Amino acid sequence: MSNELILTLFLYIIICNIIYSFFDFNYDFDNSIAFDIEQALNSKLIYNFQQKYNCDKDEEALILGKWKGLNEGCKCLGHRVTKGRCRRRNSLNSLVVYVGCEDRPAIPSKYYEKFDNKKFCVKRSTETYRYLLLNKQVINNNETCPEGYKCCGIIDTLNRKLCKKINEECPITINDVNSLKNNSENSKILSRIKISEYKPCMNPHQEDWYQVYGLEYPSKKCTEINGNKYDLKYEKLKFVTNKYDLYKDNDIIEHYPDNTYFNLQNEEIYLYGRNYIGIDIQDIKEFSYDNLIYYEKLSERHYKYIWVISIGSLLCLLLCFLESKSIYLENILNNDKAKFYLFFLIILLIINISINLILFICNLKIKTIIDLDGNDDYTIGIINSLKKEVRVNYIFNLISLIIFAITTIYMIKLYK
Repeated sequence: MSNELILTLFLYIIICNIIYSFFDFNYDFDNSIAFDIEQALNSKLIYNFQQKYNCDKDEEALILGKWKGLNEGCKCLGHRVTKGRCRRRNSLNSLVVYVGCEDRPAIPSKYYEKFDNKKFCVKRSTETYRYLLLNKQVINNNETCPEGYKCCGIIDTLNRKLCKKINEECPITINDVNSLKNNSENSKILSRIKISEYKPCMNPHQEDWYQVYGLEYPSKKCTEINGNKYDLKYEKLKFVTNKYDLYKDNDIIEHYPDNTYFNLQNEEIYLYGRNYIGIDIQDIKEFSYDNLIYYEKLSERHYKYIWVISIGSLLCLLLCFLESKSIYLENILNNDKAKFYLFFLIILLIINISINLILFICNLKIKTIIDLDGNDDYTIGIINSLKKEVRVNYIFNLISLIIFAITTIYMIKLYK
C-alpha cells in the first residue's frame, strides 16, 4: 500500500500539470494596466495641440489606438466568409481547393494616426511624469504651489495638481481642447487619448467594439471592475467620425468588402481624453516594466513545455501498467521494460517540477512588481484583476511543488 501511494502522487502531479497547461498563461502586459503605468511614467506633457494634415518637424503625431487586423479566411460563392484557409486535405492526404472559393490573407494590425483625415500634432515637454513626481512638482489637491510656481491643472487620477514655474507655459488641458474656459486649476491635464465606439472600458485591454466583418478579431467586451464597466475618468473630446471614414483615413477600408460599408458608416467613433494614472511616488521605485516583460517572456518560454512533458509522463505511467500488467509498484520494479518506463517517468517529472519551480519564482516576482497599493480606486481595481491572474498560475505551481516535495520525503523515509 505504501508503494502504491508513490504512483498515486505521481498521477496527481501529472493531472495537475495537464489541467494547468489548459490555462491561458499569456499575461499580455503590453495590453494591461502595467503598460499604462509604464506609458504614464515616461510620458511627457502635451503642448500646442492642433489637428493638421501634416505635422511640423518639431511636432509629434499622436497615436490614437490600434486596429487589430484581420484573420485569414475563405470566401466561397454564395456563402459568407469564414475563418481559415479554403484548402482542405482529402482522404488521399493531398490538398484540394474548392471551386468558386478564394483565400483571404491575414492582415496585420495597424495604428490609427488620422482622425477626420487629419493628424493630431503636438509638442512635448522635456520632463516626464516620473521626473515631475520625483522633483516634487506634483502636489496634493489641498496644497498650494510653492513660491515662484503656479498651478497648471489636475495632472493625474489621484486628483493631484501640477506646479510649473510662473514664467513657464502650462500644458494642454481637456478644457483647452474642448474650448471651455473654466478655472485652469480644476482642469484635467491631457495625457492619454483613446478612440472608442462607446466609453472606454475600465480594463484597458477590453473594448465594446462592434464587429461588422467575419474575419475581424473579436474584442474582449467590457467587464465590471469596482462596480463600473467604463472608465469614467475619460472625458469625451469634441471630435467625432464614423468607422468607415476612420478606416478610409488610415488605409484600412480596402480590406473590407463593400457589403460592410453601410454598417461602418452608421457606427460613430469618438475621441476620449484623460489625465495621467495617479501613481504613488513610493511605487515608482518598486515598479519596473522591463522586469515584468523579462519574467513574462521567461515564463512563457518554459510554460509551453508543460503540456508536452505532462502528456509524456502520463504515457510513461500507462506503459508501466501495461508492461507489468499491474498497478503495483513492486510488480513494475520486477519488470525490466516497466522499470525503464518508470525511470523515464521520474526523469520527466523532475524536469516538469524544475519548470514549475521556474514559473513559481517568475510569478512571485511578477506579483511583487505589480503590488502597487498607493493609487486611485480605478488603478487598484485593475491591478487586483491582474493579481488574480498571477495568483491562479502560482497556486498551480505551488500545488505541484508541494505534491512533489511530499513524494520525495515519503520515498526517502520509505527506502531509508
